[in-house]
Amino acid sequence: RDNYGIPHIIGNTPGDCAFGLAISMYQDHPKAFIDNILTTRGELTQHYGSQFLNQDAFIRSLRLVEKTNIAMSTISSDIYLFLAGLANGINYSIENFPENVPASINVNVLLPITPSDIYTSSYLKSISHEWNQFVKDAGNNYLNNNIFPNTQADMSNQWVITPERTVDNALY
Repeated sequence: RDNYGIPHIIGNTPGDCAFGLAISMYQDHPKAFIDNILTTRGELTQHYGSQFLNQDAFIRSLRLVEKTNIAMSTISSDIYLFLAGLANGINYSIENFPENVPASINVNVLLPITPSDIYTSSYLKSISHEWNQFVKDAGNNYLNNNIFPNTQADMSNQWVITPERTVDNALY
């Protein structure tokens, strides 16, 4: 890092650079890195308590890990080596900077972070980005016009479609 705290990462390969990038990102945001992995795995409950049970169940229902296992067999070696560099950098950081790990985290369960964990987190980032954009667009559309004059921003389950009205007989 320079005098302004900006990391300058130099490596012989993209994987080396990914390793350095993960270390610097972990130094700046250790809890976010750990929480992202736990969220991706559907393991928040195991480390933070039962208040995350529904979130873990939802994440596991997306079958991101299964999708990643299929995708990992098809990615190119250079992408795999980059993902491995990121995973190795996070593992190194967790092992060498234990003071940055939240007390409730069982490091023996958390480690090792794998290239698959990093790949799976990309699914989650994509989904959350798209969902947040939908909420922004839909919220602006429905809350700022007269289609639903009594709709409130903090309501949940504003829409329910019964199984009798869906092609696949599912509740939405």
